[in-house]
Amino acid sequence: MSELYIERGGVFKSITEIEGVSVLAFEKSSPNQVSYSTEGEKFYGKIPNGHKFGTKSVSVRLLLKAKDYQDYHMALEEINDMIFQDEEYYIFSSTYPGVKYLVEPQPFKPSRESNIVALIDLEYEVVKGFGESRGSTLDPLTFDTELWQTGQGILLGEDMQYKHKTNTFRIYNAGSLTVDPEKRHDLIITLTCEGSPRIWNKTTGTAFQCNRYLKKSDKLVLKSIHCYINNNLSSRDGNHVVIKLKPGWNEFEISRCTNIDVSFDFPFLYK
Repeated sequence: MSELYIERGGVFKSITEIEGVSVLAFEKSSPNQVSYSTEGEKFYGKIPNGHKFGTKSVSVRLLLKAKDYQDYHMALEEINDMIFQDEEYYIFSSTYPGVKYLVEPQPFKPSRESNIVALIDLEYEVVKGFGESRGSTLDPLTFDTELWQTGQGILLGEDMQYKHKTNTFRIYNAGSLTVDPEKRHDLIITLTCEGSPRIWNKTTGTAFQCNRYLKKSDKLVLKSIHCYINNNLSSRDGNHVVIKLKPGWNEFEISRCTNIDVSFDFPFLYK
């Protein structure tokens, strides 16, 4: 028997907390790859211009088996209250609890089996088009935290560190997608040092240059596509380059500064 969990603001509830409800299936669709291309009159075929991942779907089948006619309708109201919210929310299942999906629910109509029994097929649109690890890289990377699971790309026995004090180090992206803040992916890099730091991911070729001299008491934060120094937006103090992380190991070098303390905070992304 599976479970459907609904998460809002870091708090999650199971749909089976509603009396008489059980989860029969939780299925996600394949990635929805949207391709771009150019066609012309003087050449055959088309010229590929890249692609992105569009929205996909998650299908959940519920069984409602109430005690009586009144309980049946009360349970339906509880399901509606839990499923339909004022804004998007995350869902995940007990069969794959390490990955969550930001979703919007679609209207449904119960399939009545009797006066007190119905099958309910829920359809969710995954608005980001991908799943995210429930844990962040700054959470303990151990399975006993209940945030992680096998199959997420976690390297057992490897030193997956996301805080460093040296000018060269490696960052591991366990997901199946490149983490790219320009595509609205979450990535927070926090650095304290002395100097005008250059953060270079040799693997992706992306390098951020801070044009301001930082004291050790200053805090540089690269969050999304923005640069902050001491909690103030400081885009003019950077070169406007966004650091990206490919799946697997990413080789980093931080130069033009000393006394480094740097951390990388992000979820892993899955197709």
